[in-house]
Amino acid sequence: MQIYKYRLFHDYGRLSAIQALWVSVKFMKLYAQARYVFICDNFLPVASCRKNKRTKVIQLWHSCGLLKKMGYDTAEDVPRFYLGNVYKNYDLVTVSAPCCIGPLTSGMHLRPGIVQATGVSRTDIYFDKQWCDDCRAEFYQMYPEAAEKTVILWLPHSVEMPRILTRPEQKRLRYWKSSWAANIW
Repeated sequence: MQIYKYRLFHDYGRLSAIQALWVSVKFMKLYAQARYVFICDNFLPVASCRKNKRTKVIQLWHSCGLLKKMGYDTAEDVPRFYLGNVYKNYDLVTVSAPCCIGPLTSGMHLRPGIVQATGVSRTDIYFDKQWCDDCRAEFYQMYPEAAEKTVILWLPHSVEMPRILTRPEQKRLRYWKSSWAANIW
C-alpha cells in the first residue's frame, strides 16, 4: 500500500473562476482515490459529488467550543445557491466537548453519532494544573495591579486576520472599563 500525502489549501475568494475550477478538478481526482480526507472548515467539493464508499471524510472542527450558531442554523454560513447538504459526506466531525455535539449535529444536518467529542490536542495543556498555576503566577508578577480583581479576557471571534477594533467595539470596551473599573482589570 502506498501512502500519498497532499495538502491543498486555497482561499476560493482570492481565486479567479478558472483557478477555482482547476483546484476543484485537481481535488476531485485525489478525492476519488483517497482513503481518508481531513478538512478543518467547509469545503464544497467534498459534498459536491458521490463519495467513494471506502473514503472517510473527517472534519477536524477548527473551534474549541461553540459560541455562535453555524451551518444551517444561521443564514450566513451555507451559500443560498447550494442545493445539497454541504456536510453530507462527513463520516466524523471531531469536537472539543460533549456540549458541542448537539449544536453541530443540528447546524450540519448530520445523523447522530457523526459528531464526536474527542477533545482537541491543542487544549490539553490547559488541564495541566502545574502549568496553569505557573502561568497565573507569572501573569500576576507581570501585572500586580490585576491582583484581587476579576480578569476578563476578550477575544472576538474571527477566522480571518486580526483587525483593528471597530468604533462600536471601542465604545463597548470603554463602557466596560468605566462601569467596572474598580473590580475589573
